Amino acid sequence: MIPPAEVKELTIKDYFDLLRKHFMLISAVTLVIVGTVSFYEFSSPKIYRATTTVVVEMEKTKIADKIEDVYEREVTGKDYYLTQINIALSRSLAERVVKVLELDRDPEFMNSKDPAGQLLAMVKIEPARQGATAIISVEGKNPIKITAIANAWVREFIYQDIERKVGTAKYGITFLESQLTDTLKKLNDSEKDLNTFIKDNRIVTIPDIETKTDALLESLKGQRAQLGKEVADASQRYKEKHPKMISLLTQLRVVEDKLNEETDKKLGLQEKMSEYGILKRKVNTYNSLYDDFLKRAKELDVSKELTLSNIRVIDPAQEPKSPIKPNPEKEIPLAFMVGLVSGALLALFLEKMDSTIKTSDEVEFYVKLPFLGYIPSTKEGTAKNKNINLVSFVEPRSRAAESFRNLKVSLLFSFPQDKSLRTVVVTSSIPAEGKSFVSSNLAIIFAQAGEPTLLIDADMRKGNLHQAFGVKPKNGLSTLLTGMCSIEDAISTTSIPSLSILSAGPYTPNPTELLGSEKLPLVLRELEKRYKRIIIDSTPILNVSEALILGDKCDGVLFVIRSGHTSIKYILETRKIMDTRVKLIGAILNNTNMGQDHYYYYHYCYPTAKKIM
Repeated sequence: MIPPAEVKELTIKDYFDLLRKHFMLISAVTLVIVGTVSFYEFSSPKIYRATTTVVVEMEKTKIADKIEDVYEREVTGKDYYLTQINIALSRSLAERVVKVLELDRDPEFMNSKDPAGQLLAMVKIEPARQGATAIISVEGKNPIKITAIANAWVREFIYQDIERKVGTAKYGITFLESQLTDTLKKLNDSEKDLNTFIKDNRIVTIPDIETKTDALLESLKGQRAQLGKEVADASQRYKEKHPKMISLLTQLRVVEDKLNEETDKKLGLQEKMSEYGILKRKVNTYNSLYDDFLKRAKELDVSKELTLSNIRVIDPAQEPKSPIKPNPEKEIPLAFMVGLVSGALLALFLEKMDSTIKTSDEVEFYVKLPFLGYIPSTKEGTAKNKNINLVSFVEPRSRAAESFRNLKVSLLFSFPQDKSLRTVVVTSSIPAEGKSFVSSNLAIIFAQAGEPTLLIDADMRKGNLHQAFGVKPKNGLSTLLTGMCSIEDAISTTSIPSLSILSAGPYTPNPTELLGSEKLPLVLRELEKRYKRIIIDSTPILNVSEALILGDKCDGVLFVIRSGHTSIKYILETRKIMDTRVKLIGAILNNTNMGQDHYYYYHYCYPTAKKIM
């Protein structure tokens, strides 16, 4: 059990002890992992890897100057590089390699429903983190075959790239030829429109017409200004109907009419000039487009014959000399380390999940009680089909019997010399912790020492200790406390010298009231006069309160904890209940696996015990 950090901070030695405790578990996990990996490594076929390195350079195709992506949008930078990597892992490329190498006839591929898919699973590409290189690798069982596949894969990758570029050039030429035809038609139509406009408007040279019109307008404006001055001067000397005035005014009106007429002509000319400019620019635009398309079509026609791939092979694949896997020299030591770590983590996990008490240190640290001893599991050193409640009698040289002798010594030394230990209550937190087993054998050990001993079964609900000793009493503790019989009638002798038993007696519905009566102390005082040791097998503390009543009237209480079974939560709750109400002598760990060296158990080795019963 691993305690919480706030309770105790484990040291390196504590962790080492935990791992040592689970040595067999860690060894088993390590053995399973190493064995599994070893079996795989030595039974798996050898796999080889052939690699080739290529570089993917940037390239961008244009069909017409200043017109990008007319037929295809080219990716650039990292996107272009990743696109090429994806193309190199395409199914279409795998199908090309299968066809070129005739792999559908190869024994490794001929039974496959999808040879291209099987081949594609053998190929891996590792892009470079920086730069434009990539490593193409092929893994397989045959080193010669995978070398041929790797080189064929790169070769077909390059051929596919060239075919794509040739196809692009052909498409570009076709596109440009259609554009040339359309542009030429539009150029011819625009030139016809321009010529028709010039012919209809009798335009020879637009700049000459503009110059003559501007000169005439300036002349008319000068004449109008001069006539206006003369009219003003004549009006000072002549009347309005004077022949001189009439002549000047007539000339002025003629000039103004001519000026208006020429102004209207100029406005009309400007409209024609604007329309002429539109037609002229249209001709120039189509003429320029036609020249550009024609030039680019010639360039693509030449480049189609000289197409080169921007994918180059740096290092072609060479036949591998040694397999990449299996690699037992590397994998088995790694499996050993993984096994150790996994086993250690599993051990720590089990300890973390375990909330039971197993060692004397844990008893003293958590329960805060003196530790009196280990009682081993009755499966260890005990013959089968034996009554475990009498193991100290039927097999006195067994490990269990020796443990009870040690417990007896611990109990006697736990009391001062001036006060003798006469009455001991044996209890536990919950049922099935072995308190009846401990009570019976502890009583047997005292009796074997020649001390008159009485074993009392104080569980008046489910008590059955008399069955273990083969007695059939009519009376017991319940009838004794109710006054229905005497002490002599209630006590039964056993086949074990110096040992008597006071059974629970007939069932009673109120055992707590009987034990709490004033008669119990009187009975105990009388029994102490007749017996040197009185061992009382009581009920569990957390179930009922009889053990507390008995503990208050006896010399002390022995707390039984089943090793690796009872949760510390119940143990601490029991400890809290008993703390101020009874005198706790100490605790023992029952049903302990004594084969684990962390218990530090010392046991004398006797010769094989003979059967007594």
